[in-house]
Amino acid sequence: MKVFRKVLVGLLLALTAVLSSVLFFACGKSADGVEPLVIVADENAAGKTLLEVMSEMEENGEFSYKVKDGMIVEINGTENDLDYNPCWMLYTSDQENSNTAWGEYEYGGETLGSASVGADSLIVKSGEVYVWVYQEF
Repeated sequence: MKVFRKVLVGLLLALTAVLSSVLFFACGKSADGVEPLVIVADENAAGKTLLEVMSEMEENGEFSYKVKDGMIVEINGTENDLDYNPCWMLYTSDQENSNTAWGEYEYGGETLGSASVGADSLIVKSGEVYVWVYQEF
């Protein structure tokens, strides 16, 4: 039973990665009037997942978000379109956890790459920037 569970979890993670890469590649320009959500990690956030950091920030009233089926589908009241156009996309300065081939976003004079894993798996590093951008594709 443990082997079956590991195989199932592995397949689900692989499927999530493939679907995420398609969405990351597809999104391009910023949707009008929606400000990106910028998270700059400090030493207190380091080692936690981005989703854990976001949960703490939400508890402190810094912003709100919703998750559905493992995806961030709403930030501060702005929801993903039903067809994921526009949608919330995650970019980071953390080069180990980003891929500029999947998409880029300019922030603070730096080119950020699309996150290569979801917020629930992305381990935050002190000093790195994580930006949620509402984008059309």
